Amino acid sequence: MQSARKQLLIASGMIIGGVSAFFLFLYLTGHDPDESPLAMYEWMLGGALIAPGFYRLLQWSTRPDRRSPWGPRATKSGTAVANGLPPETSTIPANPDKPAPRQSGASPAEDGKSVGAPE
Repeated sequence: MQSARKQLLIASGMIIGGVSAFFLFLYLTGHDPDESPLAMYEWMLGGALIAPGFYRLLQWSTRPDRRSPWGPRATKSGTAVANGLPPETSTIPANPDKPAPRQSGASPAEDGKSVGAPE
């Protein structure tokens, strides 16, 4: 997990560094956005400066052993999807206060329980 977090920090740093380098280039060349919009070569230079960081970010996001630094994602059923593992191997327990969903498509009146009556 440490390696995945390190790769994420490297990718984020490369993106921030590319944006900073682009703004430094605009400052050094004396470009004033109030006078004229960016030319095509300036847009291409900006894209070339931040593209390696986004490439690293894409590599990080497609790693099979990647783990989110914010923990596993929770799903609607209360179980967790941790790094593509099936829910039975996750570390977040299901909600014990929530009743289990019905297996059949029967309504409460059809399966012998009256609606609104205490169980």
